Amino acid sequence: MATSKTSIKINGSSNASIARPNVVMEMAMPIWIVFLCVMQLIMSMHIHILRGLMITMLTLVVSNGVAFAGPLENAEAAYKRHDYGTALRLMMLLAEQGNAYAQSYTGFMYANGQGVRRNDKEAVKWYRLAAEQGDVQGESNLGRVYANGLGVPRDYNEAVKWFRLADAQGNATGQNALGLMYAHGQGVSKDYVLSLVWLTLGKNNSKLAANIMSHVVTLNMTPEQMELAKKWHDSVKSQTISNARNQISLISW
Repeated sequence: MATSKTSIKINGSSNASIARPNVVMEMAMPIWIVFLCVMQLIMSMHIHILRGLMITMLTLVVSNGVAFAGPLENAEAAYKRHDYGTALRLMMLLAEQGNAYAQSYTGFMYANGQGVRRNDKEAVKWYRLAAEQGDVQGESNLGRVYANGLGVPRDYNEAVKWFRLADAQGNATGQNALGLMYAHGQGVSKDYVLSLVWLTLGKNNSKLAANIMSHVVTLNMTPEQMELAKKWHDSVKSQTISNARNQISLISW
């Protein structure tokens, strides 16, 4: 029995020593959990910090007006700072992809020798591509080059065609040009009344040149023409631009 007790004690002692690692393991488990939680917290804090930094950086970029600028915006920004070479290069990339606005812009830069040697024929090429897509600046600029024989033979009929298309979109340049062409009988029959009416439309679109030219036209008008023009002028003022244009078009084609 003593041996048995000793054995039990030994066994008990042995069992106790064997059981000790289990106790350590049971105590160690919460430590690993805590470690994982701490690591997750640190990672979460890093994400929030990085997110905050990104938001701060984007805010600074936006405040300086350069955030997410696309090719068109970059081209216009380059033009405004007189970096015409960069502006033209960026515009041409868009123009070659069929962007009508960029095509018209490219034509304008060729016509004015900005970022490239002046080339009226190249300007006409880009104006035409833009105009054929319905770009109003392309239409009015194409009318202008035909009226002045820049890069193409002078053709008043063709000029009137493109000015009318520009006017249909409310373009004041096209309206002023039509007024001048009626005053001089270029591509249309000379008609001071219609000249003044078209210039009036242009003036309503805030074109100072139209205001000046309307006074020049009145110097060449008879009292009867002045009276008729006044009636048309009052009619235009009392209507929307669209309605007035439609009425004028009925008698000017």
